[in-house]
This record gives sequence, structure tokens and C-alpha cells, in this order.
Amino acid sequence: MQHQVGTTEKKARKVGRPKDANQEQAFIRMCSFFEENDEEQLTVSDLADRMGEYLVEQDSVAYGNQYLKSKLLKHYGESIFIAEGNGLHDIVTFREKTSILRDYFSKPETVEGARKSAIIETAAKLIKSDIKSMIPLSTDQYPKASDVELNSALEYVPPSLHCLLKNLLVGKDIRRKEASIGQCIIQAVTISSRYLAAMGFSSSYSEVQRFEENAAASVAPDVLGGDIHALDAALLFAADNVDHNIITLDGKGTFHGMGMIAAITPERQTSHTVLRQKIAQLKIVELAQVDIKEYRFAKYARNNIKFDPMPYFDGDAHKIDILWAMSFRFKKSAPGWQGMMHLLHKDCDHPGQSSVVFLPIIDMYPGDKSCIFSTLEYLCNLAIGHKTTAVVTFDQPLYWKASEIKHEVPGDSQIRSVVLLLGSFHTLMNLLGAIGTLMDGSGIKEILGTIYGENAVQHIMTGKAVQRALRGHLLLDQCLTQQVVDKVMSDRPDFANLLQKLEELYEQEVPGHSHLDSLISSSCLSEIAQILSSKEGELSAHSATAKLWLVYQQMIRTARELIKADRTGSWLMHLHAISECLPIFAAAGHSNYLKSAYLYLQSMTRLEKGNLSVFRKFMNGLHVIRQSDQYWAGLGCDLVIEQALMRSLKIAGGLTRGSGMSEHQRVLWTMSAPVCSAYSDKMQSFTDQSLVTSEQHKRSDCVKEEASLRNIITGVNANEDVNVHNLFAIGKETLATMEEQPVFSFAYKRKLKARTLASARAVKVAEDRTIDPALLFQRFLVVCQTEDLSLEEVLSYELSPYPPSLFEAKNLLRKADKAQLLDGLKNYVASCSDEAVLHYIPEVEHNVLDGGSLLHRLK
Repeated sequence: MQHQVGTTEKKARKVGRPKDANQEQAFIRMCSFFEENDEEQLTVSDLADRMGEYLVEQDSVAYGNQYLKSKLLKHYGESIFIAEGNGLHDIVTFREKTSILRDYFSKPETVEGARKSAIIETAAKLIKSDIKSMIPLSTDQYPKASDVELNSALEYVPPSLHCLLKNLLVGKDIRRKEASIGQCIIQAVTISSRYLAAMGFSSSYSEVQRFEENAAASVAPDVLGGDIHALDAALLFAADNVDHNIITLDGKGTFHGMGMIAAITPERQTSHTVLRQKIAQLKIVELAQVDIKEYRFAKYARNNIKFDPMPYFDGDAHKIDILWAMSFRFKKSAPGWQGMMHLLHKDCDHPGQSSVVFLPIIDMYPGDKSCIFSTLEYLCNLAIGHKTTAVVTFDQPLYWKASEIKHEVPGDSQIRSVVLLLGSFHTLMNLLGAIGTLMDGSGIKEILGTIYGENAVQHIMTGKAVQRALRGHLLLDQCLTQQVVDKVMSDRPDFANLLQKLEELYEQEVPGHSHLDSLISSSCLSEIAQILSSKEGELSAHSATAKLWLVYQQMIRTARELIKADRTGSWLMHLHAISECLPIFAAAGHSNYLKSAYLYLQSMTRLEKGNLSVFRKFMNGLHVIRQSDQYWAGLGCDLVIEQALMRSLKIAGGLTRGSGMSEHQRVLWTMSAPVCSAYSDKMQSFTDQSLVTSEQHKRSDCVKEEASLRNIITGVNANEDVNVHNLFAIGKETLATMEEQPVFSFAYKRKLKARTLASARAVKVAEDRTIDPALLFQRFLVVCQTEDLSLEEVLSYELSPYPPSLFEAKNLLRKADKAQLLDGLKNYVASCSDEAVLHYIPEVEHNVLDGGSLLHRLK
């Protein structure tokens, strides 16, 4: 057997994929395209697609993105830069600094103008290269709102562009200009677009839509952020009806829903990370859905709830108002009541500014108990998820129904633990309306008519125009106080010394040199209050008219206390003000607010035993919302939802401005609002823009003093049954009758109302009836055929609902034609003798003569 000597040599196989000539040629063509079109922002996917176009007719395919990326790095080396990110495809650009400088220095010497152009072109290329090299590496999420600041915007500008703008722009502080123009240039260089967004100062419309969708998706899973269980933090909810007439042509299809907000005090800076996902991948409607639960509970469960005897609420909030009331006697001008209170309280401590978050809108009629029940369930679950108790504020109609639900649900229901608050702003509106009702006919309309127009006064009397009503009432209140002070000055000349001391105290207090408590406890202020109280009691005993207007001042003091309780966050003052409103509501016949406010006070007096943690937060001023970092800035939750949610719905960018009211649009708008508002606030801060408003009458002395009750403008005396000047006594009698009565079945009787000057003068003769002249004529014709009346007798009367000879239309008299009347009298007298004329003149006590005609005849 023969054996082969030696070793067998194996053929070595090359590592890597086999080369394809068509792919290599297509790659070279693709690189040429990339070098020629570097102006555009090309991605690896774009280059792979271009390579695939070159291989359409070949039996080959383009490289994959990862392999193509490695081939580009191998082919170009350090000359290119690839920005890697998950949200966008990898962007490929050239690092051109070396080649740019080489090209510049390799150019031959030229004339001065051409050399200047070459320098500028080289600088532009260097800046462009820096911009392309600074493309953000992470493109799977949007920048945070904190990045929309001046320092962050300047850091985004490359050093070379910063150097250029710094030498181009002029001014003391050019940083804001530099950041804005720099951002514009960067956007114009890096974005290839045919739309207006390519100018650099805005993003494309599709990108804005995508951001809004992603912002809503980032907020919806956790609207409020972390837990809120600390003693120094509070979570307040407010709900109110949202109404919008979608089809204005016929008014049908009006949207009615329940809007909700949440307020966290102190403010919590929740930074949401907004990922850049595709819109098709987002399901924001499912993330922010409110479960609708049908309300089916027995009503008999609330029948055992009765009105308890009203406890006494101590309050001494009116003393500091004397300083404002006396300010018209000061030598220096003083601000209005709101401004003075703000100055006096500016150094006081407060819990801090609040942050407001919009919650989903429920597409259901708000007055339906199922809607209110679903709202309470949703807010309870939200509060429990953040380890706190649900505190919900409603206006009066919703508060009453929510109270019924709270007492009708089973004892183990989580709604039993809800703390319901009656909206203080709507209570103030009702109080102003009650004041207008009680003072109607006293001359207050005519007085307010010297400040505002007639239509505005009507809204003031009903309490709808709150700001105008407060300004008018405060002006009138201060004028009435001036009348009282004048009478005090005539009796006690030394009263001027007390006013001088008070002015000195005021001048010390406004700059913040002394504490507020020292001013309230000063003997000077106490003595002035005692003297004014004594004089007011004397005037009340002397005249019923004076008593009515002093009672009016007392009602205005209650309105000021209600406002002050909110502005300062004083819980006890708030309860005292609500208790002072009850007699006014009772006397004015506002039964709904009377019962709701009574029930509200009754439940709040039990809060300390029922929920101690919430009570302590309320005592610390956490029952109000502050939208600015100031002490005199507290607002009721029902006012904040009007200012924040309802106002945002109606202004530009809101749901009512063309966005639509579909479920998706509602969820998108409410859920994206926190993030979008944060960006908006940062943009306002960046542009340093602010909006401010301001506001800015003549003494009329009452010269006639009478003991009767009368209208101070017309002088008409009231009837004996008018008792509006005793409204507080009437209201307290009504409150006494409510004790131990069932809360939800109590019926207010209108006879318990106080009789006002307006109600006494309104005499109703008969009901107005609309008469059809054609039908009346037909009936007379039928009667004439029965021979009871003749046709001549019927036609001798004017068949009209009003005398056409005297009236142009109903309630519109014809204008008197004196010349025609004179001719008629002359013709009558000329045809009769003197004895006949005198015989027909009636015997009267007074003869009325036309004075104008008499003067004309005497000439």
C-alpha cells in the first residue's frame, strides 16, 4: 500500500459578505449624490432608498441601514457625523471644517472685493458646519419646558454663530435677540421644508399636532403627579357645568358637560417627559376616560337630616375697614379698599402659590344625578390614589344635589367621606343680588346710574356684574360713611384729632414698618369705631330711611368680609361671613341659597370631629387657591374654575374656537393643557411680556331729614307695611323657624320675605290681555244680528285695544299738536256765545294754563 507523503493545504475563505459589483457601483453613485446634496438633511434611510433606486434594474438589493452606516464610516472616516436617535432616522452630515479652511487658503490672491466675499463665504461654511455638528443626539423626546429659557436657548447656539451675532447686534442687552435670531438661523439650516415653518420661528403644523397628542398621552396616566399626603399641602377639586352652542344657526345640539379642575397648594412643579411617538400609536381617549355610573339609591335615607340650631360664629373683621372708610379725610390720596387691604397684608405669610390642572370633561348633562355621582366617584378615586381626602367645590344647584347624593349612598361608600364646599364666589354673587332686591325702590338705582349706564345698573342689581357692583357699592358705602362723619364732626370737633392720629398710623403701616396687629389693637381705631357705632345707632332710632341705609352698609360689610376671607384664606372669617349672609338671603326670599348655606355651615361645624386633617389644612388657609405668590390673592375654587377652565374654553386656542367638541378633541385639549400652558408661561417669561389693567366721582349731601322711610331720590314715602329696614330681624326670625326642620324637604314661604320699597309701589290693576281687533269686530257683528245692539251704536266706538287718537301704539302717546288744539278752540269759541262757553267750563280747584302759550300771547 502506498501512502501520500506531505500535508494537504486547505483553501482559506475570506471573512465577511461577498462583494457584489452592482452594489459597489450603486454605493459609489449614492455617495456622489450625498456629496452633491449635503444642503439637505439626509438620513441613513434616505441614502438606502436612493441606493435601492440605482439597483431597480439589477438583480441586487440595497444595503441595510446598519451595514450602510458602517460602510459610510469606513468610506469617509472622520469626515462625516451621524446623529443617532430612536425617534428620527439617523441623520448624516459632513464635518467640513478642515476642507473649508484648506479651500480658503488654497485660493490665489485676488482683488479686495473678491477676498472679502471669500472670507464671508468661508465664515458661513464654518458656522454651517458647527450647526450640523451640534444636532441633538436624542430625538425620541421633545425638549422640556425648562429648556425654553434664555440661558438654555443661548447654550443651543454654536460658539461660532454666537461670535457672529455678538459682533453684529447692538444694544445694552442683546442676549434675547441673539437667542431668537440664532434659533432662527439654526432652524433654517437644519430643516429642509417648503412651508412657512422653514423660516425658523415656528414648527410645522403637523409637528405641533404631534406634540399636542404626545403631551396629552404623557399627562393622562398620572394627571397630578406624586402623592399629596403632607399636612402642609392640599388638593382641592372644583366642578362646574360646561355649555357651548355648537350649531349657532338653529341652536340645536348644544353641548352640556361637567368640567373639572384640581388645584395643588403649594405649587408643585411637575415635569412631564413628552415622548415623540407616532399619533397612530397613542390612545389618549382610553387613558383619560371617566366611567359613567347610573345613580339609583333610595331617597328616604336623607329624610332624617334636619337643620340644627345655628351656632355662633365670632368675627371682628370689620375693624380694619374703618381705616379705609376714613381715608377720604386723609391729606394724601389713598388707594381703594382692595389696594389698601393688599398693602396692609403684604408682609403676612401664606401657604404659597397653587398649580391648577385640568381634568377630563364628562359629556353628560351636569344637572343629572348620574353625572354628579360619576364626578364624585372619579374625584374620590383620584384623591385616594394620592393618599388624601376629596374636597370638592360646587355652585349652589350642584352643591344641593351632591349633598343629596352624599346622604343617600350607602354608609360604606367612599362618597360619604367627601368634603363638599359651597362656592364662595357664587355666594357673593347671590349676596349682591339679594342686596339689589332689598334696596330696590330706595333710590339706589338712580345713584348707581351716576356711575354706570342704565343697562349696567340692571346687571349690578341682580349681582351678575360683580366687579362693577363692588366698585359702585364701595363708593356709595364710603359716601354714606362721610355723611355720618360730618354729623360726628358737627357734634364733636375733637374728632379731627383722632382722624389725624389714624392717618399717622396709616402712613407708618403702608411701608411695612409696623405689624398689622398693632394697627388693629390701637386705641385710636377703637375709639373711632365706638364713636361711629354710637352715631349710627342714634340715626337709626331717629329715621327709618337712615336705618335702611345703615343696614345697607352692614350688608356691604358682609360682602367685604366674604371677599376678605377668600383673599386672606381665613377659614373662621369665611364661616362667619356665610352666617351673616343667612338673614339677608331669608329677607330677600333667596330660598335656595338660604337652605344650601345653612346646610353648608351645619356640615362645616362638624368638620373638626369628622375629618381633623382637612380641618387643620383649612385653618392654615388651604381652602382657597392662590394663582399668584401674594398673601392678598386667595380665590374660591368656583371662581378659579371660571377663570381657568371656562375662560380657556372660550378664548383663542380653546375648544369653542374651531377645535370641535368630540370626545377625542375634549380629552386632547384638557390633557395637553398642563404641558402646553407650561411652554406658554416660559415663552411669556422669555419675551418679558405682561398685561396690566387699571380703574379710576362727586359729593351730594342729603339735606332733608325725616323719620319716615322714603326713596332718597324721588322722595316717595313708603307704606306702613314696608319693613325692609328691619331685614336682619326678619331674617333671624326665618332662621329660627328652620331649626329642627327636614333639610331636603323644607319649603320656604314667600310671605317670610321683607317688603321692599319697590314691592310696595308695584300696584297691579289687572292682567294684560292681547285683543285681536278683527276678532272683536266679528263678535260685534254677531251680537248686532241678535238685535241686542244696533250696528250704528257699535260703530260709534273705536274698536281698538287702545285709543288711536291718543296713542301711536301701546304705551306710546302721540305728540301733542298745540297749534291744532288752538285752532279747534278758536273755532269752538267763535261759534258759541260767551254765556255758552262759560256754562260748559267745569268748576275745578285749579286751572292749568300753558305757560309757553301765555308768554307768546303777552308779547
